[in-house]
Amino acid sequence: MLSMGYAGGGRGNPESSSDVVIRTIHQILQRGWIVCLEHVYREANDVADPLSNNAKTRELGYHFFNEPPEKS
Repeated sequence: MLSMGYAGGGRGNPESSSDVVIRTIHQILQRGWIVCLEHVYREANDVADPLSNNAKTRELGYHFFNEPPEKS
């Protein structure tokens, strides 16, 4: 499983954060890997939503969890 984190797209930056994500996904798809993309609505994903909320208070970098953060 690949999870991407990024910084950028703030004011004064001509490249939006969604542009960065789309370009990164495109680069991954070009690697010749077998890739499956699946959209899951935020409300239905009990892991990604708390992780994204948790990321707002952490420093940029890699963080490892033994268990996913609890819903707030």
